Amino acid sequence: MIKKETIKKFQEAVKKDCGKELNFDEAGKILIGIVNYLSVLEKIYCRMKPSSKIKKS
Repeated sequence: MIKKETIKKFQEAVKKDCGKELNFDEAGKILIGIVNYLSVLEKIYCRMKPSSKIKKS
């Protein structure tokens, strides 16, 4: 769950950087989507990294 304070900060950042105002619900949905997307990217990245447990012969 994303805190209300975080959503409000996100709303302010979007308004400042993009000049677009988002209502609280829109901002929350977008922020949740971003967090989910980044989580998927992190999982993919972790699978792509070479395993440090592979012993060199």
